Amino acid sequence: MSSKAISKPSGGQPPEDLHQQLFSITEQLNPALRGCISPPETFVISGHQTPLTSLQALHAYWQKHFPEAGRSYWSVRSWELLIWQPVLIAVTAVYGLSAIPPLQQLTQRLDKGIVAGYSLPAGCWFRGSHAQLIVRAGRELNTLVTSLLEQLQQVCTLRPRLARALLSDQLVSALARVPSVSGLISEVDIRAQLPLWLEATELPPRGMQTDANLHITRLSCCMHYRRHDGELCTNCPRPTPLSAA
Repeated sequence: MSSKAISKPSGGQPPEDLHQQLFSITEQLNPALRGCISPPETFVISGHQTPLTSLQALHAYWQKHFPEAGRSYWSVRSWELLIWQPVLIAVTAVYGLSAIPPLQQLTQRLDKGIVAGYSLPAGCWFRGSHAQLIVRAGRELNTLVTSLLEQLQQVCTLRPRLARALLSDQLVSALARVPSVSGLISEVDIRAQLPLWLEATELPPRGMQTDANLHITRLSCCMHYRRHDGELCTNCPRPTPLSAA
């Protein structure tokens, strides 16, 4: 998140307006996060049923382009691509629109190994207090990603504990950036609401330690260092090799 897009709550707009506002906000936050109502044929990633061939193509892309990185990297990279959009959409909807779309009906676009672009059908949005919105968003997000993990495990091995840690890192990272792009939500607010998010998504309790660049202290490693062009991230939980010190 790097935009001031989520600075005003949605008020009482009808669902059609909320869809368009969500699409506008997410695209401002990240141009790749482009939404639509009617999904083209390339929008194949679904919590209900993703074609096995699509999941195989996603995993095979990273295996082909970075064979040296190994199985752990291919699996982790595929998983992070499957969940990054749902996480950002959930957080954006709560703090930018004060309303939740039907997240379980989300479909995502797959193109040459990249998952970017999403579709949400016209449907009912949920409104309520901040606490109610977080509970609803967290539960829907949890249901969606649980199904995505079960589907991904048909084509590769990814331990549920690692998958959940990666999800936790993405969620906390998204939340940590909310105060910097919203004039209404403070860091104190986010820290107070973090336990609600974690409970709703059935993730273990944790803190929200960040550096000056809003990089959180991660629980998991994205395995980027395994690539020939990769290195350890600045907030990687792995110890820095002595040779790199």
